[in-house]
Amino acid sequence: IMEQLSHYDVKTDLYLVWVHLFRAAKKEARVIQLALDYHLEKIFVQAMQEFLEKYHGKSKGVSSYLHSFWSSAIVSVLLKWIKDG
Repeated sequence: IMEQLSHYDVKTDLYLVWVHLFRAAKKEARVIQLALDYHLEKIFVQAMQEFLEKYHGKSKGVSSYLHSFWSSAIVSVLLKWIKDG
């Protein structure tokens, strides 16, 4: 899913990124739910954080905390969406 997001410009195509992310997550909902059943949420957060760092640069300081915050927030929303069906 994360590799496919690299086709978009996060700054100008943000809406398309969200649409793609939710559609891809819906297609993979069974696999994601299985990972949730085994408490592997951290893998999703790490993947999202790596994606954000790739497109916004890996740095120390405030940027690092923002990547951590947004990756956790995005994954939390996606996982809740999948759990709720």
